[in-house]
Amino acid sequence: FLPDKYFSTTLMPLKAKFHIYKLEDEKEEKEQIDDKDAKIINQINNINMNINESESGEERKGKLIDEIDEEKMLEEDNQSLFEDIQAKNEDQLKESFITHLKVLIRSPIYLLMNGALTSIFLFLSAVQFWINDYMENGLFIENKKIRLYCFAAVIITSPPVGIFIGGFLSGKVGGYDRENAIYIPLITGFLATIVGNITPITTKLYIFVPLFWIYLLLGSILLPVSRGIVLTSVDKKYNGSANAVSTLAYNVSGKLPGPNLYAFYKSKCSDPHSRIPFWLILNMSVISFIFIFICFKFHREKYRKLRNR
Repeated sequence: FLPDKYFSTTLMPLKAKFHIYKLEDEKEEKEQIDDKDAKIINQINNINMNINESESGEERKGKLIDEIDEEKMLEEDNQSLFEDIQAKNEDQLKESFITHLKVLIRSPIYLLMNGALTSIFLFLSAVQFWINDYMENGLFIENKKIRLYCFAAVIITSPPVGIFIGGFLSGKVGGYDRENAIYIPLITGFLATIVGNITPITTKLYIFVPLFWIYLLLGSILLPVSRGIVLTSVDKKYNGSANAVSTLAYNVSGKLPGPNLYAFYKSKCSDPHSRIPFWLILNMSVISFIFIFICFKFHREKYRKLRNR
């Protein structure tokens, strides 16, 4: 639905495209102004032709001319506002993606929280692919329906509840851009490392399912708050690039290699019923917690500097 001028399949440089857009916009704007001026002239001519020399006619003429003057003043104000917005857009276009990327790389909070998110998504993608194999060969659950129903019950209920709790807790501390927001992923990350080391020990399904449910719950609480901290770690004008790079990072470095990492661990175990690969993949939460723990220091330092300004 966009006009053709706003997209192109050519490799034309962005500045050249913007110059073309600007010329076309100026042409359209000039045509609109000419049309409005013609309408105003016609209105004045009609007033001169139709009104009498009476006092009432002069008053009506004066009022209409005043209304036209007010309309022209409003158009000038809108034009001034448009030029200010256009100037800001030109400044943003001058900043290339490489410039944005340099800003993101220089933010330790951004890098560390993305490392934590990548670790979480690496675990999630591995579990989604291999949980059936683990329940069959690690917990010796032969019934396919039981495996399916247990995993479905956990995956349908635990993440939504965790995301809701994460959003609720962040609201209680004042939002993602508050100093105390970092405590939410810090505490939940620590608890996840404990649960992640206990869960592979059990061989009983009725113990495994609640522990696995809690583990996913803690990870789901951590996710929305961590993503909020990622976006607030840089200036607002870099949020678009921050979100894009972050999404690319944990998809390529987390979701994509997760199943292969579990398969690699499993290939190194001579026992097909070993629970060590599952334990190793659950301990990605330990790596995530380490990233968050280091980030905690930089996060506190950031807000200490803000308070001292």
